[in-house]
Amino acid sequence: MMEKRILSVKASDLLRDSLKYIKIRCDIDDNSREGARIYQQCMQIWAKYFSSAQMQLLVADFGREYIDEKKYKFLLGGKKFTCHLLEQLEISAVTGGYFYLFHAPEAKSEVQSQMERFYIESWQIALMDAGRLWLERYLRRQQPENCHLSESFGPGFFGMEIEMISVMVNILQGELVGVRLMPDGMMKPAKSLAGMFLTGSQEFQMPSGDCQFCQGTGRCLMCRHYAGQVHSGESSH
Repeated sequence: MMEKRILSVKASDLLRDSLKYIKIRCDIDDNSREGARIYQQCMQIWAKYFSSAQMQLLVADFGREYIDEKKYKFLLGGKKFTCHLLEQLEISAVTGGYFYLFHAPEAKSEVQSQMERFYIESWQIALMDAGRLWLERYLRRQQPENCHLSESFGPGFFGMEIEMISVMVNILQGELVGVRLMPDGMMKPAKSLAGMFLTGSQEFQMPSGDCQFCQGTGRCLMCRHYAGQVHSGESSH
């Protein structure tokens, strides 16, 4: 049985990492007047909607029993889910991991201009990204000696079926942090994030960015090439 816990973090503690995304998304040039104007607008939205917000992150530990080592699949909710990342790792060294689920702070207002909605959405995406980074750092600090943590990944990546999201929300009881499923299987609030980390006795060498977004057709020479290298004990990169 999974051990679940809810972690709380202030949005203000995520501001530094969030701003990195905001400056890219909003094309803010620190050395121009226009950049200063856009930055000011962004910070006004921050102060109005997000400066005093808190985020709750639901985290659940899982062990090796949630991984089918022979078929390189995750076992969850009585179903098996493909994950081509498992094919590219030394799976015998994987000890378990963590599932996580959370959503960005919501901005409740009856009247929002199109520009305001753009800035609000930008901050929400930035806070989800910063929240994931905060969680990764937190979990790394929690690892005992000689236990390693992978980078974050989840449904829709490395060939993993997107349908795994609905199973994760149900198993983790997403309502504990305000995340629920819509009839079409999408999460609500829309700015919600579900993912996982793996733990293991060896450092994780994650595949390239090209592999990350792979849909796992089984016909990719690169997939077979990298998987073959790992299984033969060679470095995949």
